[in-house]
Amino acid sequence: LHVTAMQELGETGIEVEGNVELAKLINASLWSIRASIREDRGMPISPGGLVGDCYGGHTFWDAEQFIWPNLLMFHPGMAKDSLQYRFHRRHAAEDNAILAGKAGMKFPWESAASGQEVSPWDQAAKEVHISADVSFAFWKYWQSSGDEQWLTDVGWPVLEGVAQYFASESVAADGDKGGKISIKDVMDVDEAAELVTNSAYTNAVAKLALHHAMKAAELIGKPAAVGSNWTDILRELPVLFNEGKHLHSEYESSDDIGTGLGVIMLQYPLDVPTIWPSDREREVRRNDLIHYASQQVGDSTMYWW
Repeated sequence: LHVTAMQELGETGIEVEGNVELAKLINASLWSIRASIREDRGMPISPGGLVGDCYGGHTFWDAEQFIWPNLLMFHPGMAKDSLQYRFHRRHAAEDNAILAGKAGMKFPWESAASGQEVSPWDQAAKEVHISADVSFAFWKYWQSSGDEQWLTDVGWPVLEGVAQYFASESVAADGDKGGKISIKDVMDVDEAAELVTNSAYTNAVAKLALHHAMKAAELIGKPAAVGSNWTDILRELPVLFNEGKHLHSEYESSDDIGTGLGVIMLQYPLDVPTIWPSDREREVRRNDLIHYASQQVGDSTMYWW
C-alpha cells in the first residue's frame, strides 16, 4: 500500500520541452514536496522534507515563501490544509507577542507542535518578518480561491493578528531617515545584518500585511476592526531607496553592502511595486539585481536570476 501511494505521487508532473535533465530535477523536487505532506492532517512542510533533518524537522518561513506556492499552484487542497497549522496555533502566536511586549500574533521563527519558539538560535526572535510571511501566504490563498467563507473564518483572524503585531512593532522614527515610522532592532533576511533598523524586506512585507488586513476587513464587512494607526504606518513606514544609485538599500546604514537577498525578494515573491513609472521601475529592479550580485557576498543573490 505504501509503495503504491508513493508511485501515485509521481504520476503527474511538469514537462520541460527539450531539457530532460531539467525536467527530472523539477519533478523530483515536486515529488519530494508531495511525499512530505498530506491533505488531511493540518500540518505544514519542513524545508528539509522527509529526506533529512534540516532544521530538526521544524517549519519556518521557507515553507510559506518558497515551498507552499508550489502546493497552491498544483495541489490547492494541500495548500489550504497546511495553512490550518498556523491557524490552529494562532493563540500560541498571541502568547509569543505578549512575551515580546507586543500586540497581535507573533509567529515563531522555527515552529513545531506547540507553536512556541523552538529555534536554538538566540537571535531567532528578532527575525520578525516570519509573521508577515505567514500573512502573505494566507492572502495568496484567498486570492487564488476566492473562498469568502474561508477568508472570514480562517484567513481574517490571522491577517488581523499579524497586522496588529506590526502596528505595535512600528515606532516613531526618532530622527531616523526614510520616514516618520521605523521598525527597529530586527534581523534582516541577510542574517549577517543583526539588529538593524528599517530592513527593506521586513518593512515591505509588514506593509503588505497591513494592506492585506485592511482589504480583508473591507471584504468581510468589518471596517471597524482596522486599527486607528494602520493607514499612517502603511504610508510612513519606509522601504529605503538610494536616490544617487537608483536602488534599494538593505537597511539603514548598510552602505548598500551585503547579499541584498531581502532587496531582491521585493521583486519575487513580494512583487512590491515601486514609486517609479513603469520605465523607471525596470531600471530600479535591474539595478538592485546587478548591484548586489556585484558585491560577491555569498551566493544568495544568484537564486533570483
